[in-house]
Amino acid sequence: MNLHRHHLALATLCLTSLLGACGDDDAGDSATGTASSGATTSSGAGGEGGAGGEGGAGAAGGEGGGGEGGAGGAGGGTATTFRKVDGFSTPESCFWDPEARVWYVSNIGGDGEAGWISRLDEDGAVVDATWFEGLGDPKGLRVLDGVLYVADVDKVVGISLADGTATEYPLEGSQFVNDIAVDEATGQVYASDSLAQVIYRFDAGDPESAEVFVEFDYVAGPNGILVDDGSLIMVGTGELSGEGELGSVVSIALEGQDVAQIGDIAGKFDGVEKDGDAFWVSEWISGKIYRVEADGTWALAYDLAADHALGSAADIGFDPERRILCIPDLASSVAFLTVE
Repeated sequence: MNLHRHHLALATLCLTSLLGACGDDDAGDSATGTASSGATTSSGAGGEGGAGGEGGAGAAGGEGGGGEGGAGGAGGGTATTFRKVDGFSTPESCFWDPEARVWYVSNIGGDGEAGWISRLDEDGAVVDATWFEGLGDPKGLRVLDGVLYVADVDKVVGISLADGTATEYPLEGSQFVNDIAVDEATGQVYASDSLAQVIYRFDAGDPESAEVFVEFDYVAGPNGILVDDGSLIMVGTGELSGEGELGSVVSIALEGQDVAQIGDIAGKFDGVEKDGDAFWVSEWISGKIYRVEADGTWALAYDLAADHALGSAADIGFDPERRILCIPDLASSVAFLTVE
């Protein structure tokens, strides 16, 4: 198996199982559903379906129709709208750029296929389905100073938003680079590696400056990461499969690298986004979204598998102004969920 196929297989290891017998290790089995073409919109509290927006060019394809009213999320808030755009190829990460007011979505692609980045407008319609092509297995995304940083197998790729030129940041010893975090105060970029059990750090202006920021001596499965003041918040997936050890939510001091667990929540986590003093955390295997408070208390906020037949919830993006979560389903779609 070549390197691309190896990492693609790992990234989608439980996707097939999600459609069959792979259960949620923490909170029950996942529901499954059938993807629709274009974009569909539904109310989150059992109301009438809203009018679907037009399908975007390329990946979204076709017109969207009004969906039936869906059930609200369980436990921690009620979804006011849910909208799904289909036609992607193993979408893994979603990122909201507030300056350009666009969404970026990474597509891992199919077996043996190069990956790419899609660009969507603020309403979720696809503006450019293959905005940047020629990547390996692109995953986590973050923007810093006009550059989109992409986690890509054994390196990070920085793409200029002005002219599309790319710079590679090699990460020695990397195996499965999964997510990106940026520190606007220092200009440093962080990258998690879920197989090597490390988080790297490098200076945005120096491709040769990468070093190991922290190394875990247990199966943390470092996945989603986010710089929060003087700490790096990390959500782990544990073993990178549908079984085995679970991950946790931790805070890592940027100075000193002290690691402290946040609460007792455990699962197969993927993405993390800040919302006030709390965090939205996605669990890819179950299609669930959790809300984790700074003091460690947590609740299941939305069960998207049960309520909207979403197969998985990978690396989420968040627009805090409009309170919209973007949730990639590793099958072929991206969902937009308005949260309270």
